[in-house]
Amino acid sequence: MRPFVKHGYLRYRANGRTVYMGLFGTPTWNVSERIWGYRSIAKTIMDMRKIGSSADLGVGYKGKLDGSGRVNAQLMFGNGSGQSPEVDNGKKVYSLLHLRPTDVVEATVYLDWEDKPDGRDRITFAAMLGTSVEKLRFGIEGFVRNNRGTQSGDDVQLRGVSAFGAVNLKPRVDVFGRLDFFDPDRSEEHDEEYMIIGGVDVAPARNIHIMPNVMATIYASSDAVTEVVPRMTVSYKF
Repeated sequence: MRPFVKHGYLRYRANGRTVYMGLFGTPTWNVSERIWGYRSIAKTIMDMRKIGSSADLGVGYKGKLDGSGRVNAQLMFGNGSGQSPEVDNGKKVYSLLHLRPTDVVEATVYLDWEDKPDGRDRITFAAMLGTSVEKLRFGIEGFVRNNRGTQSGDDVQLRGVSAFGAVNLKPRVDVFGRLDFFDPDRSEEHDEEYMIIGGVDVAPARNIHIMPNVMATIYASSDAVTEVVPRMTVSYKF
């Protein structure tokens, strides 16, 4: 067993604005993960496909840009190595614009740039639109990442789209679903993947969730076999 630090930072908060220094959460998918709401079932598409990391070592700002909190921003300057040791001199810049035009609708626009050795920079763009009302939660998120000068010498573009949601049927019973599209290399043909998740969330007691669900992965390649995995997920928040 090897201990590691997940988060460890200094924080200063005032008037709805926060400045961080240390190892803290990145803005890459923190909003979309909240709207999806089922981290115990599956990571968000950008987290699952390792498009970034949930935390990084650096300095950052998070807060509202207007008095009402309808326009918010997150900025971060970090190592780019996540919770792993630093391996090069390159750094990573993160930025997120978070809009709340109404009380039930929110949207994000995300951009990051990572400096890598030998001109192998990485640039990621993502956007998300979500809504949360009394008995319905829904969101759609998409991303594009360009990896310049990979080991093969060519630029590689990764892209993906995820649509997810949940509906409350009756007290303590919800139905959730998700559909993902992922293309690991736009220049290659028949390498796309589709992932489908569906399940029921039963909460017999506060903070306890019993969730029978099914995850299916469909591959565009004719040589690959569709994977269907029935699962029983139990989540307890404490």
